[in-house]
Amino acid sequence: MPDPGLDFIIRKLGHMGVFGILALLLWRALVGTTAWRQLWAWAFVLTVLYAALGGL
Repeated sequence: MPDPGLDFIIRKLGHMGVFGILALLLWRALVGTTAWRQLWAWAFVLTVLYAALGGL
């Protein structure tokens, strides 16, 4: 039987990795389309909002 604590940590790390990739993709998409400053912050905010809404 796998350790529940280890399983939890691995799942959380996987989610952080996927959402990190999403943030990088959003940043790349915004770079060529807008003159906003600090695009990395916007990409981070949009990713956090998406994650908080449960991927609606």
